[in-house]
This record gives sequence, C-alpha cells and structure tokens, in this order.
Amino acid sequence: MQLFNETVNRLRRRKFVHDMVTKPSGVTISGRIGERIKAEIRGPDEEAVDAMILALRLLKQNDPTSLRRMAQLYERLPVESPHKTYFLDARAKINAQLDEESELLYERRQKKTGKVVYRERFTNRRVLDLLIYGERAHPNPKLRALVQDLRKSDVTSVLLDNTFNIVALEFLDGVFYLQIQNAALYQELTGKAFTIDWPTSPPVGS
Repeated sequence: MQLFNETVNRLRRRKFVHDMVTKPSGVTISGRIGERIKAEIRGPDEEAVDAMILALRLLKQNDPTSLRRMAQLYERLPVESPHKTYFLDARAKINAQLDEESELLYERRQKKTGKVVYRERFTNRRVLDLLIYGERAHPNPKLRALVQDLRKSDVTSVLLDNTFNIVALEFLDGVFYLQIQNAALYQELTGKAFTIDWPTSPPVGS
C-alpha cells in the first residue's frame, strides 16, 4: 500500500499533469486545396510525456503497484471498510473506461486500389498501449509496426498523441482517487498517515 502511494505521488509531481491541467491542449489542422495538410498539437512536450510514462507503466504491468495486483491485495484484506469498497469500485470503473472506444479510427488501405483492408476503432486501453509499448518503453514489435504506420501521416500522428494525452489524464484522475482511498484505508488499519502530494506550484523539470 505504501509503495503504491509513493508511485502515485511521483505521477502527481510530473510536469505532464501540470501542463494538461493548466495549459491549453488540443489539435489544430489546417491546409489549402492542393497543399499538404498541416497538423499541430498543443500540450505537454515529449520529455514530459516520457517522464510520465516511466511511472505510469508501473501501474499497468504486473508490478506490485499495478492496479491488478492492488485490487487482488484489497480483495484479500480481511476487513470491512467503505474505503476498501470505494477502491475496488473505482478500479472497476477505470477498467470500464479503458475498454471504451476512443475517437481514434485507424484504417489501412491497399496502395494500388485505396480499398480499406483493415479498420479498427481504438479503445482507450489500446491507445495507451500503443504509445507505451509500441514506441516509448520496451516496444512490442506488432504495436511498434502499427505506431510507425500511424506516424506516416502528420494528421494521424498528431491525433494519436492528443488522444493519448486525454486518455492518460483521465486514467491518472482515477488513479489519484484510488490513492486517496488507499491512504484512508491504511490509516484505518495502522493509525499512520500517508503523505499525498498536492502540488501548488509548477513542477521543476519533468
């Protein structure tokens, strides 16, 4: 429980969270007939995203701090507490949100005919996995190939990054709630309090 709290505190301190909450974010697509379409993204820079991913993946893999392992721990706890219930319910809600479809639609076409041979509406979970395991951290070959295909177009590349930022922030919002319930239950069980970081000023670095 303490390790989970420390991991989430690192995420709270990340520049990614501060930038997404306090600065404009989104996508601008522009162009004229006969000209190449331009696509630009507003939001956290790559360094901020990379730093956030390093901590975020500890919640998604099979680490002791992963949400799956934490839920298993909570289910085994021989206690009755609203904070235990809140934690497990919120974790289930996060899973449901991850399985919802995002706005990102991927189509692969034949080069000669232009016919669509594959179409996928990415789920939120898929979007996270694409950037985390397809590009940034220990790339999976199949996911990497898919990301590289998406990067061929400026528009789809920017849309992928922006969708990732939105989904990651929603995921982190749920995780921050889990941290609050985790700290409350720990205090009930031990009489000791965890420190939860509530940044009041912009973080230094990433």
